[in-house]
Amino acid sequence: MDARDRFSPLTPDEMAAARTGASSTHDEGGSIVPTVPRDAPLPPRAHRKWGKPTACWTYYDAAGATLQIIHRFDSPGAGKQILPGTLWRDEKGLRWRWKAIPSPRPLYGLDKIAARPDAPVIVCEGEKAAEAAAKIFPDHVAVTSSNGARAARRADWSPLSRRRVTIWPDNDEDGLTYARDVASVLTTLGCEVSVINADALVAIDGGARGSDFEPIGWDAANALAEWADPEALQSAALSGAKPFAAPEAVGEEAKPPPDEENISVTMRGAATVSEIKAAAATLDKDDIEGAKRLIEAALAARANTIAADQIKEMDNVVSKLEFSRIVGVSPARVSQYLAEGRISGAAVIGVGRHAKIDVALAQEQLRDCLDSDQRIANGRARLAVARSPIEEDIKAERLRQLQHLNAKAAEEADARRGRYILAEDAKQELGRVAGRLVAAFEGALPELAAAIAASSAMSQRDALHALRRAWRAEPETLEAAQ
Repeated sequence: MDARDRFSPLTPDEMAAARTGASSTHDEGGSIVPTVPRDAPLPPRAHRKWGKPTACWTYYDAAGATLQIIHRFDSPGAGKQILPGTLWRDEKGLRWRWKAIPSPRPLYGLDKIAARPDAPVIVCEGEKAAEAAAKIFPDHVAVTSSNGARAARRADWSPLSRRRVTIWPDNDEDGLTYARDVASVLTTLGCEVSVINADALVAIDGGARGSDFEPIGWDAANALAEWADPEALQSAALSGAKPFAAPEAVGEEAKPPPDEENISVTMRGAATVSEIKAAAATLDKDDIEGAKRLIEAALAARANTIAADQIKEMDNVVSKLEFSRIVGVSPARVSQYLAEGRISGAAVIGVGRHAKIDVALAQEQLRDCLDSDQRIANGRARLAVARSPIEEDIKAERLRQLQHLNAKAAEEADARRGRYILAEDAKQELGRVAGRLVAAFEGALPELAAAIAASSAMSQRDALHALRRAWRAEPETLEAAQ
C-alpha cells in the first residue's frame, strides 16, 4: 500500500485477508502495539525511499505514553510526504512499520488535553500548524488529527467533549472540508465550535510577508512566520471566527466514512474508465463499500464525459481554480459558493473535482446574490461589474482600517521592545537629569572658590558669594533671551 498505485491488483496475502475478514489491527502476521513499551526498539531514523525525515511529531496518550510517530519527508522532485510510524508485534518480536493506526485514530495532543481540562481548544490541519497555533494561542490547547484533511472523521474526537473549540482551517478547499467535518463531529459531542475565516485573515499582511507569498494553503504556521506580534495575530484570528451551525444530518450522510484500510477498492471522486475497470478487477465479492464507490465513480465519469463534450462547444468555461483567479477570491471561497448554491445550475458543468464553471453565468449569479460588501471581498474580488462610488469608498475605508491595524500592531510591538517612550515620561526623566546636573555643579562651587582664593587676594568667602551670584543670574539671562 505504501507506494503502490491505489488501483493496482491486491497481493495474494491481501486477498486472503479480505476473504477471511481479517481485522486491520492484525496484518502481515502481527498485531499493532497500542502504546510503545519502554523495552521497544528505537524507531527508524530513515525511510528506504524517502531518506531521513525533515520533521517528526510524537503522538502521546493522556498518560504520556507514545502511540505513534508522524514523519515528514521533503524529497527533491517528489515534494512533501507524510508517513506514520507504529509499533507492531509478530513472531520475531517488536518492530516498527510505516503504517497508520486503525480507526478511530488518536488526536495529536492528548497529553495536553488531559493536563488542561478547562482550557479552550484550537484545532488545525496538520501537526506543524498545530505547533504554530500553540505559540499564537498560549491559553489554548492546540490539537490536530492524523493522515490529512480527508481523514478527519476517522479520528477519535471524544476527548474534546463539551469543550470550547476554535478551528483554524488551511486556506484552500481541503481546509474548508476539514473544518466542516471536524465541526460536524464536535457539535454532536456537545462542543461550542467556531471557525476562523482563513480567507479574510490571509488578506491581512502581518508585516513580514515575503515576495514568495502564496495564499492557497496558507495556515497557522505561515501566519506565525509573517506576524511580528503573536498577540495581534491571535486577536485578528478570533475577531473573524464565526460560530459553526451544524446542518441536519440525513441518512447515510450522518455516518462517518468507513476506514479505507478495510476496503479493497478506494475511489476518490470521478475516475477515468480505465481506472474504474482496473479497480473492478480487484474488487472482492464481499466488499459492499468498494462496490458503492465503483458505481459512484462510474456515474461521475459518465457525467464528466458528457460535460467534456459540452465544454468543447463552449467558450468562457474554466476550472474552479481559474475562476477563483478571475474573480479574485480563493479557491476555497469558490467551493463555498458552490456548496451554498450561489453558483449553480447551468453555470456548473460536470460534477466533482472535474467540474467546470461558465464564467459569465457564474458572475451574473454572484452579482444577484452577493451584496456590495461581499462583492468587494476585502478589495480583491472582480465580478465584472462597475462599482459605484459608495463601493469604492467602502473599499478605501476597509483598506485604511487594515493599514491602521497593521501600523498599530507594529507600534505596540516596538513599544514592548522599548523603542518608544511617552512624551510626559521623557519630560520627567529629562527634568530629573537636569536637577542632578545642577546639584552636582552647585556642590562644586566651594571647591572652585577655594581655588580662586588660593591664587588671588580674594577671600574664599567672597569668591564663593561671587560665584553663586553669577550662577543664579544665568537662568534669568537664558529666560530673557528666550
